[in-house]
Amino acid sequence: MSLDFSLEIEEGVDIPSLFRLGESLGGEIRDRHLWFPQSWMTLFIRDNRGNPAPGVEDPALSWRVGARCVAVMHPQNYDACWYELERFIRSLAGRFSQRFVLSFEYSSIYAIRDESGLHFLKSGLAS
Repeated sequence: MSLDFSLEIEEGVDIPSLFRLGESLGGEIRDRHLWFPQSWMTLFIRDNRGNPAPGVEDPALSWRVGARCVAVMHPQNYDACWYELERFIRSLAGRFSQRFVLSFEYSSIYAIRDESGLHFLKSGLAS
């Protein structure tokens, strides 16, 4: 069993840059994903240019998705996984200007990067 979070990023960030970002944070590039050995989180990254809008149903999110990432977390390492994912998101917001949204099952928004910056709407920590 795993918990999967979706990160949908606006067009304009190339896929190799996302892999390099993850690698700079301790992730290991494997095939088409990043693996974070300290937490055992896997981050699948795929090119998704041309999708009309994020999968999260929110009318304010009207930009075109360029990349989709799925963070696969194991419950026994959940807090460590969340720490890795939050570091990735904060670094993404610091290096790129594109908007993005982090959600759980495309229904519950945890973080959003919009024109005014990065906002965490919910804490992902279990404790």
